[in-house]
Amino acid sequence: MSQPEMPKNYDFSKVEPRWIERWETLGIYRHDPDSEAGRKGHVYSVDTPPPYVSSAHLHVGHAMSYSQAEFVVRFKRMRGYEIYYPMGFDDNGLPTERYVEKKHKTGKGRISRDEFVALCLEETRAGAKVYEELWRSLGLSVDWRMTYSTIQPRAVANSQRSFIELHRDGHIERRADPILWCPRCATALAQADVEAGEEQPRPMHRVRFDRNDGGPAGLIETTRPELITACVAIAAHPKDPRFADLEGTKFKVPLTELRADGSQDTHLEAPLIYDDGVDIEFGTGLMMVCTFGDPEDITKWRVHRLDTRMVIDASGRMTTPEIPSLNGLRVHVLAKRSRHSEARAHSIELLEQHGYLLGVEDNVSRAAVHERCDTPVEIQVAPQWFIKVLELKEPLLERGRQLRWYPEFMRERYEAWVEGLRWDWNISRQRFYGVPFPVWYCGDCQSPVLPTAADLPLDPLVDDCPVSACASCGGTDFVPEEDVMDTWMTSSLTPLINANWAFWDRPPIDPDDLAMQPRQGIYPMGVRVQAFEIIRTWLFYSVTKSHLHTDSLPWRDVMISGWGLDRHGKKMSKRAGNFVDPKAVIARYSADSLRYWSAGATLGNDLRYHEEDVKGGKRLLTKLWNSTRFAMQNIGDWRPGPSAETPTPADRWIRGRFIAAIRRATTAFEVYEYSKAMRTVETLFWRDWCDNYLEMVKDRFRNPDNYDEGELEAAKRTIFEGTYALLRLFAPILPFISEELYTRAVLPRLGDGAPVSIHVAPWPENEASGVVDTFGGAADPEDERLGSLLVDLVAAVRQLKTQGQLGMGRPLYAIHVRAEDGLKSDVDAVSADLRATARADRLDWNPPADGAHELATPSHPVEGRAIHIGIDPAPKPVRR
Repeated sequence: MSQPEMPKNYDFSKVEPRWIERWETLGIYRHDPDSEAGRKGHVYSVDTPPPYVSSAHLHVGHAMSYSQAEFVVRFKRMRGYEIYYPMGFDDNGLPTERYVEKKHKTGKGRISRDEFVALCLEETRAGAKVYEELWRSLGLSVDWRMTYSTIQPRAVANSQRSFIELHRDGHIERRADPILWCPRCATALAQADVEAGEEQPRPMHRVRFDRNDGGPAGLIETTRPELITACVAIAAHPKDPRFADLEGTKFKVPLTELRADGSQDTHLEAPLIYDDGVDIEFGTGLMMVCTFGDPEDITKWRVHRLDTRMVIDASGRMTTPEIPSLNGLRVHVLAKRSRHSEARAHSIELLEQHGYLLGVEDNVSRAAVHERCDTPVEIQVAPQWFIKVLELKEPLLERGRQLRWYPEFMRERYEAWVEGLRWDWNISRQRFYGVPFPVWYCGDCQSPVLPTAADLPLDPLVDDCPVSACASCGGTDFVPEEDVMDTWMTSSLTPLINANWAFWDRPPIDPDDLAMQPRQGIYPMGVRVQAFEIIRTWLFYSVTKSHLHTDSLPWRDVMISGWGLDRHGKKMSKRAGNFVDPKAVIARYSADSLRYWSAGATLGNDLRYHEEDVKGGKRLLTKLWNSTRFAMQNIGDWRPGPSAETPTPADRWIRGRFIAAIRRATTAFEVYEYSKAMRTVETLFWRDWCDNYLEMVKDRFRNPDNYDEGELEAAKRTIFEGTYALLRLFAPILPFISEELYTRAVLPRLGDGAPVSIHVAPWPENEASGVVDTFGGAADPEDERLGSLLVDLVAAVRQLKTQGQLGMGRPLYAIHVRAEDGLKSDVDAVSADLRATARADRLDWNPPADGAHELATPSHPVEGRAIHIGIDPAPKPVRR
């Protein structure tokens, strides 16, 4: 039966949408725990980053990181693993609220809680559709039946069960403590929500503190003069000789003598304390301790049991009723994308007016800001729920050492974060759109009242308390908790949400929902894929939760990606104006071309977006299509099967190159080095296959009467097996064109029982045996040596034709060769392939004729000995 004719050109705009639908119909990406691999436990489960559904910010950097992870998923599927690859959406919490506030120009306090949550739900549904559309168009081989959302009941049940169990085991407690606070978002924060802002001028103010005994004043330097009235101590190092004899001294706090009626009264006082944490070399050697400017203040406040004097409220305004002109002023004012402080400006005026400000010195530093809105963070005191992570540093460091990191150096970031922890994990958020705490408080004794896991999920603001009486006092009047959980409280459980951990010992919420079935066999998961900037959040919190809940790691491997950057090396964002829309790139160049660009960065490193790189992917698609079309046209109706073949040196050489490349690509994929695998396959394809072998074999198809049946059979087998191997090697990164070419060129020749898709075809190296299934799986070094000589000789002939301004297809009368006796046999062994490639009538062992072109081969495996080669071109045909 003749094979269908392949179109001359590849039209990705028609092919890619067709395969998106076809793959869904075939169901090849659906997880099947009852498959042969699933029953054997040969499962590869993927913990995919659930993106926030503020879809307007999607750019090619997102496409890059998700593609890089999916390269490995496709590779593992072809290796015979049963794949569990769901998609999740992180659609609760502050990021979603911020997106809704910005889009709808509303927020907390402007509309009711129910109205605001309704807007959040509306946007999350819309955003999830945009994400799914992009991921499908990009060819992500996700099992969409297993999609989860962090606001859905099953995720809520997992998160609330986590809270109840951690509270039961003593890892969670509620306490009134200094907390990080965002005045703009009006919520508490965890340490991981805070980052260093951009460097900016923050002048150092030298302020005089008079002593209560009339002795020499003390001088402190501060960047935050608005906190002067919150000073509760002056600290010095115990070994600083300048202050050794001042024990028991108290200082008068500037401005606290002012009163609302304009009169002056007694100052508030701040004692001198000695603390090893004071830097003797910094400033004047004296440090102002106030409540609270930074974590150092908190440490000294705890150790020395100091008073508390708060002067900034939760809205970021001064609370100094005794100083009316300062009271109510804003600490951080955002105007036209720059920030200033009304409170700081007026505090400086007051200090100067009353003679306390002795100087101002230029200084540049970074303020701690909320990563979501860039607002400088303040410190408040309020009752909150905390997970006690500070006591877990050592076991969490050990968990990090047990985990297999790809790339390995990313473990250093994790360890630095754990070692630098200074706060327990504050999981309370004073927001609307999040997972509710499963908590009520007894109206009589204020004790927390918790339901059982069987009662979950629930919302205390909607549902009645399932507990009939307070266990502490017997009270029956319950007040619901109004705060919601930190979004990471739920996201940290994605491995357990995927496994439906909350329902391991109880019926699922919806037994008919396939995604709700408990899946203990996938946990711990095979791999976590994520970006490096959320090591401190998603990765750290997930390791913490699995350590506490299951005494294990959440996954065996972690694959860390970098950022997608613009052409100037800056991180992409819509606000910065360097946003590149992945949908537009796909429409113009194809999803495969965008994926090709994504494979350009080594794992963990950033990748600049250059359109020329995407165009390079498009050129690769064209070449792959044309070379496959050429190959299939020449082998005709040939099908693989037992046959007598006589491989030439060219055949044996390319077969060995395939075997070596398959082994290198496999090794690279196994350690998540997709870019190295891609470079290996590209080199094999462009240089060895297209530039050399296809040129070497053309004459056998052009002039078959000049060859015996064994040589023709060898050419057809090599062409077919090479094409099939190349398509499988490219398939993880270029899924669409690989599938189209497989279906058109390879599948019809494989017969019954052939894989329905190249993406479930066996990878060219068997994982269990380590045997390459292409070309017998064994390469002979002698074939490589002679093949390299052949390639060098062909290159020499091409160079001579170029120097003589001859076309590459110009026939030759002869190739003239001069070589030492020890090399003649090598040249003679490859002479037939050389003549066929060069289109030469004969090869002569004599000096080149006068006027012929001559040069030595540019490289040769026999050290110190040269082969000189010349050519005699045939006359150019005369056109009549």
